[in-house]
Amino acid sequence: MDILGRFRTADSLFRLFTGDMKRVVSYPFRPTGRPASGQSTPLPMALPESTGIPCGVIETFLQRLDEDRELRPHSVVILRHGQRICQANWQPYSGQTAQMQFSLSKSVVGMAVGIAQQEGLLSLDEKMRDVFPDKLPPFYMGKPGEVTVRQLLTMTSGVRFNEMSSGSEKDWVRGWLSSDCEFSPGSRFSYNSMNSYMLSAAVCKRAGMSLTDYLTPRLWEPLGIAVPRWETCPMGTEKGGWGMYVRLEDALKLGLVYLNGGVWHTPQGDVRIFGQEWAQEATAQKTARPETGEGYAYQ
Repeated sequence: MDILGRFRTADSLFRLFTGDMKRVVSYPFRPTGRPASGQSTPLPMALPESTGIPCGVIETFLQRLDEDRELRPHSVVILRHGQRICQANWQPYSGQTAQMQFSLSKSVVGMAVGIAQQEGLLSLDEKMRDVFPDKLPPFYMGKPGEVTVRQLLTMTSGVRFNEMSSGSEKDWVRGWLSSDCEFSPGSRFSYNSMNSYMLSAAVCKRAGMSLTDYLTPRLWEPLGIAVPRWETCPMGTEKGGWGMYVRLEDALKLGLVYLNGGVWHTPQGDVRIFGQEWAQEATAQKTARPETGEGYAYQ
C-alpha cells in the first residue's frame, strides 16, 4: 500500500485548508499567452476552391462555430493537401501566440519515445526499475518498477501516483516508484498523466538532456516549429502529460507527421521524423476506456 504517499497528500490538503503553506511543494504554473522562442515557418497557403473545397462550405462551418455559445473557439485552421486554405480567429486570440495544449502534450511525448526507440535509447519492454535504478526506494518491493515503457504508453500501468499526489512530492520519479498499483500492470486501462511524465523523464534520462533540447533537432527544427515552452516538475523535467505551449498551426503540423507515416514534406524534399512502422503502431488501438469503450493507442 502507498501509505506514505497518501499520508503526504492528506497532509498537504490539510495544510492548504488551514493556510499553512511553509512545507507545501510549490506547483509551477505560467499563464498562457507568451510566445514561444524563435519563429515558426508558416504552412503553404491556397484558395479553398483550388483544392476542391467551396468557400461557402467553410463560411457556413465558421458561422455555426461562432453561433455555438458552448464551444467558445479560439482559432481554427483548415488544411487540404498540406496547404492552409482557411484560418479564423476569435478575439482576443490571433492564432500567432503559443497557447497551452494540455493533453496534446502526451502525443508529443509519444513521438519522443518513438524517436528514442529508433535511436536505441529505449526499448518498449524496458522496465522503469532499469531506467531509474538510482530512484528506487530502500527495500523496494513494489510493482511500479516493473512497469514497462509500453504500459506507460498505453495507460495501463495501474500506478496510483497521480497529479494530485505530485503536489506533495518534489521528486516525482521517486514518488511514482515509491507508490503502489491499483491493479496488475498491463491488465487494464486507467488514464493517468503521470504515466506521460514518466515517459518524459525516461527519455530525458537516456538522452542526457531535457526533452525540449532532445526534440529540437529531431522535431521542432525539421517541422519549422518555434521551440515551445514546456512547464517542468520541481526537478526540472518537462511534465510530459501537459504544460506544452505551441501555436495552433504548429499543433496541426504534428498531426500531419502521423498522417504522412512519420514523414515531413518540405520544398527541399522529405524528412523522416520517425519510421512508418512506429506511425502505424502508435495509432493502432491497444486498449479501451472502460467508461466509453473509446480506443487508446500510444499516448
